[in-house]
Amino acid sequence: MSTPNYFFYISFALGIIFIIYRFAYIKKAPLLTDVVQLFLAVMAACSSVQLFFFIFEGSKSLGDFQSYKVSIVLGAFAVTWVSLQTLGGLVKNSNAHRRSSEKTGATETT
Repeated sequence: MSTPNYFFYISFALGIIFIIYRFAYIKKAPLLTDVVQLFLAVMAACSSVQLFFFIFEGSKSLGDFQSYKVSIVLGAFAVTWVSLQTLGGLVKNSNAHRRSSEKTGATETT
């Protein structure tokens, strides 16, 4: 029996947290594309981190791909980097949307 893929559960949980955050603090639902981007970015980051552990721990053999070890590590690093940038961008855009909503709300009441 194979081990369960916890990345899906982590991604799903962070997606739910992001949706709750958007509703609670911004008072607006996130776009479906934002939720999908978050889900895929978390899955990619988790997979890349696991790949790092497999390579550096040495418990898994790369077989014919042993000569590509450096390329695999660089690829995993790049995927992790882009995933974290995507997550940061989603949070930054949400906060910017929140600030713009607060400014328009403040100008409407004055």
